[in-house]
Amino acid sequence: LDKPYISISLMTQPYMWNRMYATNAFRDSGFIARLIYCFPDNSIKRIYNTPPIPDNVTDNFNSMVVKMLNVKFQRFEAGDFNENTIHLDNKASALYSDFYDHYIQEGLKKQMAICVDWGGKYHGLVLRIAGIIHCMECYDSDVDPDSIDVNELTMEKAINIGKYYEQQAIIAYNYGEESNYIISAKNLLEKVKGKQYRMIKQNDLFNHTRCKLYKNANEFNLLLEYLHSHKYYLH
Repeated sequence: LDKPYISISLMTQPYMWNRMYATNAFRDSGFIARLIYCFPDNSIKRIYNTPPIPDNVTDNFNSMVVKMLNVKFQRFEAGDFNENTIHLDNKASALYSDFYDHYIQEGLKKQMAICVDWGGKYHGLVLRIAGIIHCMECYDSDVDPDSIDVNELTMEKAINIGKYYEQQAIIAYNYGEESNYIISAKNLLEKVKGKQYRMIKQNDLFNHTRCKLYKNANEFNLLLEYLHSHKYYLH
């Protein structure tokens, strides 16, 4: 393939995410930083007999999908395989620049510190969302998306959607960090059990059980605090 693209949709149990997060190949390659996360709110009461999606919503969605596919197929049949560039108008560009320069850059040091790798691709996600919304709105009005620029309102919608996915990424990474603590805790407890320690100094324990799951003394101390919080007491 000259231009290979792939879309991945995963609907799985949290333990599968834990395994992905704990796998260095996924972390180091930037794979998980390219995913868009959605963790449902488990606190919401489940209802068996939920109302169906209204027919007009389903019909409008199906009609839009068919319309966009028809445009794509018409271009292919005409031999037009070019990728066209969609531009931002001045107001949309100013809004996006301000969002990147202030919100994202500051957020990487604050709320997104736990998912800096994901946050580094945040601005690209917002641009793609803006492009999708722009195309949807244009096709709904029978307008060629290439003929007009993305406006400020569309960019504002994209930023709001992006902020939702930002919160979901923070949840995902927090969940993954928790699973890493569990894996490290199990490793440490197995090592302690294997060496049959009855009493040992903390520094000696660190030196005798060092592994890739905790790189330094600070991470090791955090792990001990985690074990203490779960009623494991190592002296």
